[in-house]
Amino acid sequence: MNGELRTWLKREPHPVRVRALINGDERTVRIGDSRSRWRDAEDALNGATRAEAIDADGELLRIWENERNVSSVERGADAGQLVELARLLNEAADMSVQRHGDAYRLAYEQQAMLVKVLSERLQALEAAWHRLLMSQAEAMQPDDPNLPLVMGVLGQLGSAVAGSMAAQPKPKPNGGKT
Repeated sequence: MNGELRTWLKREPHPVRVRALINGDERTVRIGDSRSRWRDAEDALNGATRAEAIDADGELLRIWENERNVSSVERGADAGQLVELARLLNEAADMSVQRHGDAYRLAYEQQAMLVKVLSERLQALEAAWHRLLMSQAEAMQPDDPNLPLVMGVLGQLGSAVAGSMAAQPKPKPNGGKT
């Protein structure tokens, strides 16, 4: 056992006794108070395939299993159980991935729809704002102090808009009367 069992025995909290399966028989080994109690307990548990550390109140503290002493029949049953467990875990992981994939796909579709709606609203608002600025600019007199500001904003919206404004004939002062 190369000290593996002794290390397990020495772990806190210390057991008062150990119930063990040795060569198919269940035995209880009491842990003494001597300096060599851990070595003595390990010697008494030699050949054990399973050991249970028990405290003074009779509560189970921990379990130790020695794989080297487990028979091949027991190992085969464990291997079958491990295969079944691996299959179940794999199946559960696949279902989880499917659920998450469906949720992400739905979220992405809703996000794409939201972006499309917001883009259309923004485009409509920009068009309405552009029409409003154009109508205000057309209604302004050439000597209006706000005309350069409106022209600057329209210039930011696009050079074609500013160009069309500059190409428009400016109304003559006093309604064209001299």
